[in-house]
Amino acid sequence: MDIAELQGVLAEASKGVTEDTDKEYKRQVSIHLAIARLTDFRLMNKCREYLISVKLIKPGDAFFTKNPGDLTPLCICLWIMSECDEINPDGTAKPHTETRNGYVHAQKMRAAMTYAFGRIHGLGSLTWHRSEVSGRMMGNPSVSDTVAIYMTSLRRRKVRAGQTATSSRAITAEIIRELYNYNHQPDVGDIKSYTPGRRSAPKKDHEWAGGRMRRLLQCTYVLAFLCLLRFDEVLKIRLEDIQFVTPTCVKLTLPFRKTHQFGNVQPFYLYLLPEPLAYLCPVRALAEWLEVLGAAGVDEGYLFRKIGAGDRISVNNEHMVRVNLSDIWMR
Repeated sequence: MDIAELQGVLAEASKGVTEDTDKEYKRQVSIHLAIARLTDFRLMNKCREYLISVKLIKPGDAFFTKNPGDLTPLCICLWIMSECDEINPDGTAKPHTETRNGYVHAQKMRAAMTYAFGRIHGLGSLTWHRSEVSGRMMGNPSVSDTVAIYMTSLRRRKVRAGQTATSSRAITAEIIRELYNYNHQPDVGDIKSYTPGRRSAPKKDHEWAGGRMRRLLQCTYVLAFLCLLRFDEVLKIRLEDIQFVTPTCVKLTLPFRKTHQFGNVQPFYLYLLPEPLAYLCPVRALAEWLEVLGAAGVDEGYLFRKIGAGDRISVNNEHMVRVNLSDIWMR
């Protein structure tokens, strides 16, 4: 089979993407790449400025080159340490009042170094090592044991300080049960009428959200848990996707899933659970949330609308996004 035939087969196999979708995808990719590159160049300049300020290089010296010096990994670590670590490069502890960047920012700093040496100066992602032939250091200095070991130790310190989670915590039935029981306490999950007034900090721990938001959270968690859905998939469910087959059975049909990008998603049939499992019951959770939507005059569009100040449901047909949920837990 020649190249032309192979290209034809590939084109036929790629027909699922429309021309407009392909253009939009390429546009989004180019935007993200441009932003990422600007960030890399900004961090490269900051690194060079730091190294000059501590006299590790002279103002006229080139730090980012095709032939980096033996101490380049050390310089990278010291720069990251100066901005993100709890200790100074001289080994002294930083004051608690001094602002430090998190581990995610440290990863961005290292990524900028990897890009600078690997892509701009053509050193690739080859591990930093000493050549047996020339005796010179070769490869990407950001991809070195020195930098890797330091980043690992930095992450451990961030974890001990409570700044970095060891892993994403999966939702469990027990967590959903605790959420259900807490939100169904008197005065905690009550739906209250909106009262215009001055925004102030919550007076009690349980005042981080109103009754509508709590019902929304309960419903999203139950559906995500039982149907094994991603949060982005849950939050894009529309009222048109839900059908009460019987008073005790709900049919949920998703038009799209990440694992089924061209449709043909089999519907979910969700049934009423016995009272001891009320906290996991999808029919109860949906019924409570649909009652809230009905009271707000919402009968079409996204199931999980944005909720604004005063626990009010948005009149616009805009679904809740994951950032909104993160903001809730940060209150």
